[in-house]
Amino acid sequence: MKSNKKTVLFLVVAVVGIWGTIAYKLIDKGSSGDIIIQTGNIENNTPESDTNEYTLLLNYGDPFFPSKKKVKGTVTTINKKVKKQKPVIKWPAIKYNGCLSANENIRGHFTYNGKSMILKPGDSIGNHSVLKEIYNDSVLITYNHEQKWFFR
Repeated sequence: MKSNKKTVLFLVVAVVGIWGTIAYKLIDKGSSGDIIIQTGNIENNTPESDTNEYTLLLNYGDPFFPSKKKVKGTVTTINKKVKKQKPVIKWPAIKYNGCLSANENIRGHFTYNGKSMILKPGDSIGNHSVLKEIYNDSVLITYNHEQKWFFR
């Protein structure tokens, strides 16, 4: 594409002119030279509009359903669904002492009812407890369909 020297010169002059106008307006606004000095107590200079009292008028119709009339004396009640409380489960006295690992196998060392046990994931502890996951500092145990983390 050929570049015309006159077109390039015109565009350069236009860009310089536009940015020059913007810079002039910014500089001219910043240096107005008018300094306002206020003397006296500033705390007592409250506008008069702040001292007015306002009253809300709440007797207007429904803007979305203008055909509906407001019935006085009607009480609306909301029925809330009552959440069933889960029974409190008493967890057995299990203490996680640490883990043992060799190659890909990981085992956990536990104390249950005063007895020392070494278990792997999937083994049961007591009647309804099952060991799910073992980590260095914690284990996940399920008991009666609830899960709980035990820490060292």
